[in-house]
Amino acid sequence: MRCPNCRSEFKVVIEECPKCGLIFAKWRAGTPNPFREAPRPKEAARPMPAEWIAAVAAAVLLAAVAWLWRGLGEEGEGAGLEQSFAPAPAPKGASSAAIELSDSDFDEFTARPDIPSLIMFYTRTCGICRAAAPALDRLSAESGGRYRVGVVDIDENPGLQSRWGVRGVPVFLFFKGGSAVLRLPGAPSSRTEDIYLRLKEVAGKVFK
Repeated sequence: MRCPNCRSEFKVVIEECPKCGLIFAKWRAGTPNPFREAPRPKEAARPMPAEWIAAVAAAVLLAAVAWLWRGLGEEGEGAGLEQSFAPAPAPKGASSAAIELSDSDFDEFTARPDIPSLIMFYTRTCGICRAAAPALDRLSAESGGRYRVGVVDIDENPGLQSRWGVRGVPVFLFFKGGSAVLRLPGAPSSRTEDIYLRLKEVAGKVFK
């Protein structure tokens, strides 16, 4: 038999021309397109744009920080707080500055058994740390001697940074009798008022 399209000859009866793809039954029936349709190539999976990946990573990081603050950090004392405190103005005449600490006076500051302490580890280039500084000053003024507030610049005190395992800033540590009873990494937001309210809430529970 002979293919009516490409004129190829075959010694046996076949249903489809292997050279041009003509299907004889369709050709005899007058089908508009009697040729075998080539399978459509599968579309390759499109890679996720880099900006999408960055946005997803940022969202996951923010969710993790928020979860840590809701859980009051890595150590459990004071976990599950639900009470909130309204901000109050700093008392007149009270000291309104957190104390700058170093390797030489850190242990003396945090080891007093009668007065607990709140310490922030920071760097001068950290924007959230700068936002937290007024909140710490306000807490120091409002503490009324119930606890003390200090700050540690980890760039100037790498020994304290290594000793307390500080990798990112800010990190807030709550001390009682020289022992850290609570660790809060990060901040609830970049707003001073939000940081103030959260730290006051936690301090009110831990230092009660």
